[in-house]
Amino acid sequence: MNVKKGIALGWSHSRKALQLVTPDGKRIEIPQSEFSVHDFTAPKGLPFEVAWLMGKEVYYVELENGIYSRKRVMQKTISNMVVGEIFEATVIKFCKKGLFVEYNNCFFYCSIFEVSNSFVKDVSDHFYIGQKVDVRLLDKGSKYKYPEVSYKQAFPDCLDNYHSGDYCVCKVSNLSDHLGAYFMEVSPAVPGIMDFENCPKWSLPLHYGDEVLCVVKNVNSKGVRLIGLRVSRRANPVSYTHLRAHETDQYL
Repeated sequence: MNVKKGIALGWSHSRKALQLVTPDGKRIEIPQSEFSVHDFTAPKGLPFEVAWLMGKEVYYVELENGIYSRKRVMQKTISNMVVGEIFEATVIKFCKKGLFVEYNNCFFYCSIFEVSNSFVKDVSDHFYIGQKVDVRLLDKGSKYKYPEVSYKQAFPDCLDNYHSGDYCVCKVSNLSDHLGAYFMEVSPAVPGIMDFENCPKWSLPLHYGDEVLCVVKNVNSKGVRLIGLRVSRRANPVSYTHLRAHETDQYL
């Protein structure tokens, strides 16, 4: 399969096709029938994936009949994947009951129940658009169902690496207003939460990317609970521009 790539320019409603420009400046179209392995369209007939693909590289092949197809590339990518494998994907969209991630031009769905063992009210409290995350493939989906992945199952055994009283350096990954807590990245990767009230006043506010010296308060099936001791490194302000506007205003 001779896979080529072009930049997505727009969607033609009249022709129902994705318009691309190739590296040599040629303009081509991928008809909706060959656009995706999933038969999903938005209320106005615009395929779900189009909004994210605009301005980005799209992989395609040219069929014998002169028609260009993105669907064939997606089929090959998904067929070569193995259920249970862990891979790195990009967070591209939040929805009420989960989020979508992208890998090699293919889209995968992660249910809100596969984000954490603890209760999750809003997935945007745990992730930001464009974030790279490790996920585990649960199934390969179908024409009417996106392949499903799990975030929490990508590192099921890492909790064994943490014990109450341990010291560790963690990185701020996000914050939750309604929980009143920072979400921290710890390595080996496992969801961690640090309470506002447990973080010394002089170290607040924290920014995305800040590294904080913490002590493990406790470990259970819900993850790692942390107590902040001190900030070990301040992040460059541009690294937390992904935070929602009402959050960013608190720190500028």
